[in-house]
Parts: sequence; structure tokens; C-alpha cells
Amino acid sequence: MAQMAFAAGARLAAGALRTLAAQGVARLFSAGGREPARPDGLDIQTSTEGSPVPRIYGRMRLAGQVIWASRFRETRVKEQRSGKGAGGSTRSYAYSVSFAVALCEGPIAGVGRVWANGAPLDTGRVTMRVHAGTEGQLPDPLIAMIEGVEAAPAYKGLAYVVFEDLPLDDFGLRIPQLNFEVLGGGDAPEAGSLESLIEGVCLIPASGEFAYASQPVMREIADGRDAPENVHILRADTNIEAALDDLAMRLPECRSVALVTAWIGTDLRCGECQIRPGIESFDKITRPHAWRAGGVNREHAHLISGGPEKPVYGGTPSDRSVIEAIQLLKSRGYRIVLYPFILMDVPQGNGLPDPYGGAEQAVFPWRGRITCHPAPGQPGSVDASSAAAAQVASFFGSASASHFSTSSGQVHYSGPNEWRFSRFILHHAALAAAAGGVDAFLIGSEMRGLTTIRSASGVYPATAHLKTLAGQVRALLGAGCKLSYAADWSEYWGHAPGGGERRFHLDPLWADANIDFIGLDWYIPLADWRDGAGHLDALAGFTSTHDPAYLVSQVEGGEGFDWYYASPADRESQTRTPITDGQGEPWIWRYKDLRSWWSEAHHERDASGTRLAQPTAWVPRSKPFTFIEYGCPAVDKGANQPNVFIDPKSSESFAPYFSRGTRDDVVQRRYIEALMGYWQGANNPVSPLYGGPMIDLGLSHAWTWDARPFPEFPALSTVWDDGANWQLGHWLTGRAGQASLARIVQDVAARAGLDAVDTTRLDGLVAGLVIDGGERARDVLVRLGALYGFDMVDRANGVAAWPRSALAVTSLDASHCLRAGNAPPLVITHEAAAGRVREVRIAHIADDEAYSPAIASARGLDAAVEGVAEFGLRILADTGQAQGWAQGLLRSDEAGALGVDLTLPPSLMAVEAGDTLILSGETGMDAPLMVASLEGVAARQAALVTAAARDPVLAGTQPSSREPDQAPPSRPVLVALDLPVLPGETSERGGLWVAAFAAPWPGPLTLYAGPDASSVAPVLELEQPASLGRLTADLPAGFEGRWDRASVLDITLFDGALESVAPLSALSGVNQLAVEGADGWEIIQFASAELVAPSQWRLRDLVRGIGGSAIGGAPSGARVVVLDGAGAVLPLDANALGARLTLIAVPPGRSLDDVSARQVEALYEGVEYRPLSPVHLKAVWQGDELALSWIRRTRLEGDAWGVGEVALGEAQELYRVEISDDAGALLWTGESTLPSMLVPSETALELPAGAYWQVAQTSARTGPGRPAQGTLPAPLP
Repeated sequence: MAQMAFAAGARLAAGALRTLAAQGVARLFSAGGREPARPDGLDIQTSTEGSPVPRIYGRMRLAGQVIWASRFRETRVKEQRSGKGAGGSTRSYAYSVSFAVALCEGPIAGVGRVWANGAPLDTGRVTMRVHAGTEGQLPDPLIAMIEGVEAAPAYKGLAYVVFEDLPLDDFGLRIPQLNFEVLGGGDAPEAGSLESLIEGVCLIPASGEFAYASQPVMREIADGRDAPENVHILRADTNIEAALDDLAMRLPECRSVALVTAWIGTDLRCGECQIRPGIESFDKITRPHAWRAGGVNREHAHLISGGPEKPVYGGTPSDRSVIEAIQLLKSRGYRIVLYPFILMDVPQGNGLPDPYGGAEQAVFPWRGRITCHPAPGQPGSVDASSAAAAQVASFFGSASASHFSTSSGQVHYSGPNEWRFSRFILHHAALAAAAGGVDAFLIGSEMRGLTTIRSASGVYPATAHLKTLAGQVRALLGAGCKLSYAADWSEYWGHAPGGGERRFHLDPLWADANIDFIGLDWYIPLADWRDGAGHLDALAGFTSTHDPAYLVSQVEGGEGFDWYYASPADRESQTRTPITDGQGEPWIWRYKDLRSWWSEAHHERDASGTRLAQPTAWVPRSKPFTFIEYGCPAVDKGANQPNVFIDPKSSESFAPYFSRGTRDDVVQRRYIEALMGYWQGANNPVSPLYGGPMIDLGLSHAWTWDARPFPEFPALSTVWDDGANWQLGHWLTGRAGQASLARIVQDVAARAGLDAVDTTRLDGLVAGLVIDGGERARDVLVRLGALYGFDMVDRANGVAAWPRSALAVTSLDASHCLRAGNAPPLVITHEAAAGRVREVRIAHIADDEAYSPAIASARGLDAAVEGVAEFGLRILADTGQAQGWAQGLLRSDEAGALGVDLTLPPSLMAVEAGDTLILSGETGMDAPLMVASLEGVAARQAALVTAAARDPVLAGTQPSSREPDQAPPSRPVLVALDLPVLPGETSERGGLWVAAFAAPWPGPLTLYAGPDASSVAPVLELEQPASLGRLTADLPAGFEGRWDRASVLDITLFDGALESVAPLSALSGVNQLAVEGADGWEIIQFASAELVAPSQWRLRDLVRGIGGSAIGGAPSGARVVVLDGAGAVLPLDANALGARLTLIAVPPGRSLDDVSARQVEALYEGVEYRPLSPVHLKAVWQGDELALSWIRRTRLEGDAWGVGEVALGEAQELYRVEISDDAGALLWTGESTLPSMLVPSETALELPAGAYWQVAQTSARTGPGRPAQGTLPAPLP
């Protein structure tokens, strides 16, 4: 009979690496077979018949195989282009194609990000359908339509993606190289797994001004520069939609969401604490809507500490975004619990009196610390007095349901001007009503310091206020909404002021008719684990803190049920005090004993410890519990103290008891599986009163899922600065859906025909793994075993995946080993140093933005270059993880240089392959040894190698920091200029000059135009950004057509640069810009440009009023457009003169109503057709008549020399003359077809002193042009 660790050979660590160094990974693991996968480059999309189909575990980037394609589709596009006169009409063609790409074996959970030719693809702008690869999937409807229903394949069991009419213009008119982030695990969750047990989640971050908005919201940084508030992905329109997509894929049994929304608390003294909406900045400008919450706008909200540069929290979600989130969740079929939450903004150096006796209040504390001042137990405490009742009453305030109303999706408040708890809660209730209602609503949570304040012995005023508040909320939300309070796990069960007194202080609330269930934030310890093997729970036979049986045994047992620690010293020494009660009710002291609390009448104990005969108002079994929150941090020994969290800014930041502070996703997973799995079925009794279970698991919510999608959160450190907390926090985002190492091993073995494999000792997790079709199961298991530190061993009960451990199972005196004659009991071999591995290199996939191939290496201290072992696997790992694997393999090789052969005595018949021995006695060895193989029956020959312990991989990867995708693009600045004919132009341009700017430039903007927004049509494309800016100082009125050497023009350009030129170049139009004034656009030429500050320019040597434009000046902030040809003419005919136009500039791939589209109103007055003002005005007396004369100018080709009389430029020559008095009152008008006229004597002789005259050339198209003004000679004597 033989037993051996066969997956890696008898001595994987000792032999495999040395073979790797000599032969290479391909020959070692796949001799005579298919070469195993090695991530040495990016996948390339192909279309090859017979290609193997890969399998995906966790998540991974994959290229696919094109398995079907339609013919190319040609679409004719008609466009209006800029041009002279009415413009020209051109036609172009666009091409698209529909096709299908096979990904991998199904079923998958879904597809995340997509890359096209290496760049992220905005999947929200294309039609893409994902087929998960189930055995029951139907043919894609497009393929069925084209190929026919009978001929269309369903590709059952194959996950694939169909693109419908994918535009090819951006990809060189060919199908792009596509890569997909594939999310594995689409089959039904394994029974008892976290994914199968979670029926609800809490949705955070609770703060973030637009974190819950389902419509894109942009923040305006500067002109043409925006930043997204809630769009940092391309796979959905908003972050929350992507996060909910992920939730549906990763937690398919989730049916309920508790939406957590935070206002800001300001003080731990309940009588002084305000609870207000908070903002990150007073100056933030957003669109399409501005922030508003709690009935106030940004100007009147609380500025969160650190803002605006670095606020410690995100701002309160706007009212509108909360309503949008509720409606979005409803549309996806979730039940909704609205969960108002308090974040305490008490910064360092706050100087506030501390109710707990400190020099100042603790930094950013838990809301459960809010209490009376001084707090119970402190010198001078007001607890148990009327003063305490007054402070509590002040905390709640006087707002009532009658002060709130809703209309048009908004909440209106008409109550007292106070920011107290009742207003906070009732405003949220009104929000829920405005959103169309919610399934459940919480009137508060975890106010432990408040609810235990007494106004007298046994009297708890906060409970009475909560009862009143529940009635007010009921008035707003009606009977169809379930109401409760979410009590802390240390709060719900009662209050023990001391001396044997025990009060069920919340029972009046729990028994109230308006309360539908007992809400619990249930963070009970399920472990008391320490490092090493000498602590009590290890001695009791449990294997680790991840042992499912161990965790389950603590749900209704262990700390808080059987025993407690009376002091920190007792906890250190594990001195456990049994929980007993001299009056036969030990359950009243057990916070874990939900069953007894729920099923028993509650008899309080008074201050003397006497049991009261009359029970409280609680009716046994009358209402269910719900776990409003439950969960465990992903940190070492998280089950010891699951209520704590690590957040360096907070005074509440702690690691669990005895934790090393390292990441541990497995303990989080096992905690949830133990807790929720325990309460399934028979352990959860049914009430005879309401017919439901004791614990309503359907309304219980795991803490927590984030509305910021993974991996963008936590990877976008430039967007969210709390991403570092994700590593050790309670987040399930990015952890749910990780593949269990045990399940992978079972699946790989089963596919090879080995159905029964014991994997109960494997605790590892795999973030992502690809197994290419055709790879041998043995090869895969070998490589996984080498990385994760386990061997496949043949044991008495079958094959097992056995982790390598340095903990000895059996001790063997070497002298007891059987020997042949005088032979020594042990044969010890040491491999020569020359054959040893000196460096290990592991090729893997990095968890970065692109899933890049990466290599991690570890080298021995002797720095030898010989003996390099290369090891490859398409497995996802971060740098630290891969480096740890390489170091572990190198240590395994060093330990494996020692081998021991011996014959076991019959007394050790129980020893099996994979067990660990300690050889004692004279010839024994200090190091533990692993049994690599056993041969024989009675006398078994054992081959031992050094047991090189490997820590299990208990966590997934940490996504590397990255920059957000640019989506949506910035909204462009759009300017429509009604300009005169400029020097050098030989004809009118026939419309408005249109220019735009955005940074970064999104590509050609499509300009739509029409009389109103509902009737616009595409007219042209703006190919490049213009240089736009604003005046930074007032521009005074000037003079026309001459060099102005004294004045300066100060401007800020949004982007780009200017340069000085020679004066003749300036006069030829090289440096030319337009400034918007009250009378229209003035065209200015300049010769000198100086950069005086970043983006700020000072222009000198000016020529103003070019083309006869207005010279009246402009105020600081006026718009500036550099006329360098970056723009286009919007062709307009005579019918458009004087009519208002709506213009909309739309970035590529966006719609007219998109948040990135810019809409402006424009008026075309035909300035280019307007005659210039006459010059050289002259007025003289001719007898008793007044002779007026002038010289006309032309709009067209007036700068040409030597041509005699300039062109008229009009259908006829016509002038309008007006004479006005010094107050501007019109005295006389006349018209002339010549550049002169006589004012008749009867008028001229009556003109008053100070009168003046104006003349304007008249156009048949636009009427009188800009007038010129002249003085009149003195009246005749």
C-alpha cells in the first residue's frame, strides 16, 4: 500500500523548483502535453476554429474569439458644412458591424470593463449584450433574425458578447481588438456560501453630495473644464448604477438594500448637538442641479472639517440624489430601508467640553457617545435628574410631521429654525414619501449613550421621545411602511446601571404599536482566538479562527452567552467568568441570547437587584428581530471583535483583540457564513403570534456595499481619500465573488474525474484565475499548490488538499524507528548546494488598470545568478502577494534540501501522508518534518521532508492606484459671434462665427441649431478647440483704426498661448481677437503679447475697432475669442435676421440632453451686412441753409489701393441723417442718396446751441449702420 503527496511529486518544494531551474516550467509540468499558460503578454482577439475555451474563477481580463459577424452596414450621413454664403451640403458615410465574441466557459456572473484597441470602451454608448453561458440560454435575437431561428446557435454553456451595429469609424473601419473584464462565478452560489446567504446589504458611503445620484452630475472647475461628481466609470451612466450592477452579479440572492444617508453631528453633549446637512465646499458649482438638502442650499449648510481642500467626510447626499437612489432601487426590484445616519464632525483641537471628562471631545467619535453633560459616572453628572431630561428634550427638538410637506419631488419645512434630531429624522421620512415610499424606515440607530440617560431611576426620556417620533414618522409614511430603531448589539437588551439593577430601557419602544420589528446592529464576537496553539479555544480542538465549526459554536455560545471577561486583564489571561443569575434568569445578562429575550417576559431588577413582579410592556414572540447591520472587518481575527474598524482619523479606530492588523478576507467570509447560516431553518423558531421567524433574515443587511464601484473604489485615490480604509474594512464590495481556493481545487479535480477531494483545510481565496482549455488538472493543481502552500495527498479517507504546516501532529522518538540489523534508524540526506535554486520568478497578472503581465522575484542571500526557477500562472495578484509567493517558494526550496528516510513503528499506524512529525531523542531533529510518502503495510517506509510552513493566502488583491476614466467629457464653452467683414475677406461669410472650447477636447463637436431646443438639427462639426478667455481688467472705450501704444489689454486664456509679432503682421490679421462688449463684439489687433502669470496675458500695441466694430469697451470678465481660424461659420440666410436661435454643441457619442451638451441662445443681426459709419463729417452754412457732407466707407475690399472709388457694397446708396439737441431729443431727420445734403433754412435757423448731427449709411438688408456723429457750426447771427 502506498500513500504520497502526489500533486507536486513526493517533494514539490525540494524537487520541483530545482527541476524548474534546470528544465523550465513547460517541460516540468506539461511534458508531452499542452504548454501551460504563462502571462507573458496581453491576450489577442482572434477567430480560430478549434481554439480551447478557458475557464474563469474570480475576475480576469480576457480577449475572445469572434464566433459570428454580420455584413458591414453602410449608412449615408448628410451634413451641413461651413462656407461662404449659404454654405454647402456634403454627404459622408458611416460604417458599422454586428458580431459576437466568445469569452470562456459559462456561466459567468457578467462583464465589467471593456477595452477596444487597448483603450477603455464606453459601453454605455454602444449596444452590447452579455450571454452568461448557461445551459438554458437562447440564441441572441439579432443572430436569430439574421441567420433564422432554426439556424441560429444558442452557444449553450459558452459565455459570449454580442455587439450590435458597433460604429467602426473610430477603429479604422475594422473590428477593434476587444478585451473584457470577465466576472466568474455565474452559476448558482454554493450552498452555505456568503454569496448564497446575504439577502440584504447596507448601501454606503452615506456621505458624498451626489454619491447616490442616478443622473450624471458634473462639477464646474473652470470655463470648459469639468470634473465628474458621480461618474468615474465607462460601463454605466453613473457610479451607483455600476455598483448596483456589480451587486446583482456578485450577491445574486440580495433582495433588500438599506440606503444609508448621513447628516453631520457637531457635539457629544446632547443638549448642544446640532444635526445638520454638511457640505464639502461653499463654492462648488454643479449641474444639472445644485446641491440642496434639509431645506437649505449650500450657502446655509455646515462646512465639514477640512473643507474645501480636504474634507474629512463627503457632504450630505442631496435630497434629489436620495430620491433618485430610492427610485433606482425600486426599478431594480429591491426592497428599500431608508437609514438616516449621523457622522460626528468633531475635529482635532475642537476645544469642546467633554462629557466624559477629557480635555476636549474625542476626535470624530461614534454617534453612540452622544450623552448628557457631564456623562453618567462622571463627577457632577446630571444623569437621573430633570436636567438630564431637559438636555435630552433639547436634543430631539420640537419639529413635528405637520412642519413637512412635499410637492414636485421636493420636501418643504415650515417648523422652528432648529437643527435637532427630530427634524433630521422627519426630513428623511418626508424624503421617503416624496420618492413614493419605502419598505422600511429607521427612526435612529446606535444612540447608546443617549438611550441610557435617566431622568430618574428606571425612567429613560430618550425612549419616550423615540416613541413620539415613531408616531410622527408613521403620520408621514403610513401603515404600509415598517418602522423601527436600529439598536446597537450592546444596547438593545437592556441597561445595567450597577448594583444588580437591570432595566429593559427600550421595551416601551419595542412594544409600541408603531414599531414593527426590533432592529439590531449585530456585531457580536464569534471568536476569542490568539496566535499559537496554547490558548483555550485551540486546546479545545478547533483548528483556526476560520474553522466554520468554531465560529458556529459561538453564535449561541462563548463570550456574551456562556461567559464574559470581567476586566482587560482577564481577557489577556483568558480568565473567563461564567454568566449566572441567582434568580434563575441568566439570559438577562447574555447579550447573545436572542432566543430567550424574544420568548420570555421581561421582569426588571430595581436598584437593590430585586426582581419586579410586573413585566414590562414587551409581549413575548410578538415581533421579529432584524439585523439592520451585521458583518465583520476583513482583518486578522476580525471575528474576535467585529464591531471595530480601522480609520486613522477617528478616535474610534481599533484593530480587533489580539489582531496582527493584517488583511484577512476569509475571516470576514466565514463570520458571515457562520452567523447567517446558523439562523437558517430550525435554529430560527417561528412565532405563534405573527407566523414568521424570530429573525427576519430577508430584512437583514450585511455591512457593507459601496455605491462607488469596485475597483474604482478604492483605487481612485485622487477622487476618494478613504480608499485606504477598504483594505481592512467591512466592505463586501470587491470581496464578494472572490473564488474559494477549496472550490477551485474541487472543480479542477472533478473535471479530471476525481469527485471526492477533501478541501476542508484550505482557507485561501483567489482574486482571479484563468485555466486555459486543454491544460491538465495535475499541472494546475501543482502550480496552485506551490503558490498557496498545499499538497494533494492520498490519505485513508481519500485524496485531500493538505496545507503545509509547521505544527507537529505527532512526536516520534527516533530510537523507536524500525531498523534492519545495525543500520541507523534514520537516513538523512542533504542536497548539494550546487543544485539549489537561488532565485524564483513568478509570472502573473497584476491587479492594475490594464491587468498587465508582471513578474515578481525573490533571490537568496548569496545573490547567485545560477539556479533561476521561473514559474507562471495566469493568476491575479498584487505586488505584495506575488512577492510573498516567490519568497515562500524560495524558502520551501531551502528547507527541502533536507530529506529523511525511516521506517515507522506499528504504534504510528495512524500517521498518513501530509502529516507533520517531530523527531525527538538522541538522533532526533528540531525541525518539524512532513510525511511526503509512505510505502508498505505493517512496516511502512516513510520519506520525510522539512515542513516548510506557508501562511495561507487569506485575502484577495489590493487594486493599484489609477486615474479615473474620462467620462462624461467636459461641457464645452460655446460662443456665437456676429462679426463684421474683416480685413482680407472679399465677401460676407453668410452667418455666425461659432467657436468652442473644452479641456480635454472630446473630439469633433456636433452643432445643432434651430428656433428652439425641440426643433434643432445638426448643421456642422467643430473640429478643433478655439482659444477662448476672459478680460481680467476693464477695457475702456477706444478709438478706431489707429495704433494705440498707451493702452493694454489684460486677458486670461483658458488654454493655448499667444506671441508677439511685427506690426505689419499684426495689421495683416495675424494677432486678432474679439472682445464682447455691450454694443457687440469689438475686433482688436495686437502686436505685443506678454505672459504675466500662468494663462494670463498682457497685450499691447493695439489697433481697435477693426472692421468698423464697436469701440465702446467691455467690463472685466467679458468673453474673449482669439480669431485664429479655430471655428466654423453657421450658415444663415436673410430669414434668420433678428430671430433668436438655439444652438447646442454635443460631444461625440452624446445626446442633446446629455450633461456634457452645451446650449446657448444666439441672435443674428447680420453685422457683416451692416454699413460702416461714414467719416470726415463736415457741416457749413451755405447762406441760411446748413450743408452737411461726409465720405462713405465700404465693408468689402476697402483696403485695396489705387482702385479709385471703393465698392458701394449695397444695392443702392442711401443715408439717414438726424439732428438732435444736447439732451438727445430728435429735432430733424432726412434721407439722401448722395454723401451730402442740405438742411432747409426753416429748420437750420431754429436749431438750438449745442445741437449735433449723425449720419448712417443704410442697408436694404439690415437698415441703418453704425452712425457717425458731428458737431454743428454756431447759429447765424
